[in-house]
Amino acid sequence: MVDKTLSTPLYRQVYNALARDIENGVYPLATPLPPERELSTMFGVDRITIRRALDILSTAGMVVRKPGSGTYVQSTCVKADEPQPVPDTGWRYLGFIMPTDESFGLRINNPFHATILSVIEEECTKHKFHLIFKILGQGESLREFVASSHICGLIFSSYADESVLHQTRALGVPAVIVNHISNEITSVGIDNFAGAYDITKYLLSLGHRRIGVITGMPSYQTYQERIGGYRKAMQESGLDPAQQPILEGNWRFESGYQQAKKLLGDYASDLPTALFCMNDTMAYGALKAFAESGLEVPKQISVAGFDGIENEFPYTPTLTTAKVDIISIGKLAIRNLLNSIDDTDYSVKIIVPVKLEIGDSTAAYHG
Repeated sequence: MVDKTLSTPLYRQVYNALARDIENGVYPLATPLPPERELSTMFGVDRITIRRALDILSTAGMVVRKPGSGTYVQSTCVKADEPQPVPDTGWRYLGFIMPTDESFGLRINNPFHATILSVIEEECTKHKFHLIFKILGQGESLREFVASSHICGLIFSSYADESVLHQTRALGVPAVIVNHISNEITSVGIDNFAGAYDITKYLLSLGHRRIGVITGMPSYQTYQERIGGYRKAMQESGLDPAQQPILEGNWRFESGYQQAKKLLGDYASDLPTALFCMNDTMAYGALKAFAESGLEVPKQISVAGFDGIENEFPYTPTLTTAKVDIISIGKLAIRNLLNSIDDTDYSVKIIVPVKLEIGDSTAAYHG
């Protein structure tokens, strides 16, 4: 771990520690350093800091960075000769395609997607695959990326234009998409409808009748399914969803915070007694807004989320949520992608169930 009380920059502390370990033989010649994700956890810093330290090691000649493969030790002293070729490990390459509507940095820092990526990276390593991250921007050629990177399979996450998925199928590249169901390629999805339905039914069972929602982006299948589950539960109880406060977020903490503030302002005279946020990250943003306004959760308003991510935010109480088995999703994605690589006719649609988890953020409505 780095010492954040020192004046020495964090990246320099990481560099010093890794250089010392290389010199002492902890990481022998021609062997890879731990993955960036593992180093990030080891030192307690973000990946940007890790990459900056690795860049310095590379400039110093102690390591060589092979895109999509890893960072290999090439010298045990700072004054090294020119980098030597890294031996071919025989590993193959999979591409992880990021949605074009959000930047890589934002998505990788999202707890839900970070966990999926972590699981997929671990599964890839088990099967001797390297994972190459790619944001496919407007006008970029999927064909060129696959060819230039020697990709033998693709993984899409949460959102991808159907035209891109159709192109993937036309290219004959084995592929899988997670957190989304597509007719074009193998899919591992979440039972979003049932999860949102269960959350809403639970809030209704507590006596709540005015239940607001902070949604995600409507372009996402996740939004469509979760709003559908919410609407069905409300309608079954004789309530009109259109008469409830529904505010559009974008899955991020800040949007949960801002939309909760908007709720407090726009509906001050008729606040909902419960709020369903379409993911936990936005729910934690809402909790922050309510805490700042002096609104007590769950005494004055109940809050529920979706995903079951680990709480990385300093806001309590514990969150009532629809728990997603993220580890199973990542493992199923790789397992079925490998099946597709072995059998080009292989294609499945898998829906992973969710589980209602009751936290301290919800309580019965007493009027």
